[in-house]
Amino acid sequence: MKKLLTLLVCLAIATGSAFAQKEQAAVQTGAKMSGYIFGDYFYKIGGDPTVSNALNTKGTQFSSNKKDDQAFNIRRMYLNFDYIFNEQFAGKVVIENNDKQFNSDSRFGFFLKYAYMEWKEIYPGAKLMIGIIPTSEWAAGLAEKGWSYRSVEKTLLDKSGLGTGVDLGVGLYGKFDKEGNYGYTAVVGNGTGTKIEDNKYKKYYLSLNAQPIKGLFAEVHYDFEPADKDLNKTTFKGVLFFQTADFTVGFEAMQRKQITVVDPETKITPFGFSGYAIYKINDNFKVFGRYDQMDFNTEITTSGYKEGFITAGVDFMPIKDIHIIPNIWMTNFSKNVD
Repeated sequence: MKKLLTLLVCLAIATGSAFAQKEQAAVQTGAKMSGYIFGDYFYKIGGDPTVSNALNTKGTQFSSNKKDDQAFNIRRMYLNFDYIFNEQFAGKVVIENNDKQFNSDSRFGFFLKYAYMEWKEIYPGAKLMIGIIPTSEWAAGLAEKGWSYRSVEKTLLDKSGLGTGVDLGVGLYGKFDKEGNYGYTAVVGNGTGTKIEDNKYKKYYLSLNAQPIKGLFAEVHYDFEPADKDLNKTTFKGVLFFQTADFTVGFEAMQRKQITVVDPETKITPFGFSGYAIYKINDNFKVFGRYDQMDFNTEITTSGYKEGFITAGVDFMPIKDIHIIPNIWMTNFSKNVD
């Protein structure tokens, strides 16, 4: 059994939004700007990047950093531009920078994250969106709402690089009941996220969500991406969390089924789960903890690896929308053996 232990201490700082509106009416039509930013100061206490790279960790945050590396970092910045035409029609453009997006001279760069038109109440309880839109893999689903600490780490599917939170396509988002306790999301997109499409196939996303009782949220997600030679990818995901004003506990699990391009007889079946808890001490302090486990191919037990991840921290809010979040990471890679 070969193990790699990586321990990190990070300081995430997230800032809130500032809004400017052109006119005030029964519906606030016109332009609106907003944004947020979060960054880190990190110190890598231990870990060997040569081992993690050999294990193909899919770009896990800080995996390429050496022991004792430390730095200030901007993890993500959003600039949002919204235009509300009337009660039914609106448009949105979002520009993003993150710590993996650089120009050719290694300076921080930007890319188009969202760009869509929205038709609200296309029929009762539903809206239609077209463009670069959120998908239910995480951006339009419940996963990020439950975890709520994207500034510390991504949700399970996002962190593992096994999906896309946005896609270029068309989507329908709606509720089955007037109270909004039961809903759905259906999207057809390129399957390439914010990148250019390079084939004739499309990706199909479907999710159902429910709040059967106050504070209890559940979601099931399915997506299917066809490909040449029946090299299709199918992903299943479930999210369940209970949330009150002071406490949240949640769970997420996923499984994907696919076949490799190199060997059509070889199946790849990643499986993972994530559990977390968040507790509000008072209006200025919260504490949180999370544990993930991911096996990138459960079909093979004599090679590959399993990844375990733990994070815990404190969220200090000196004023609304300003968060100072000291937290610690521990990542463990265990190789599969006979």
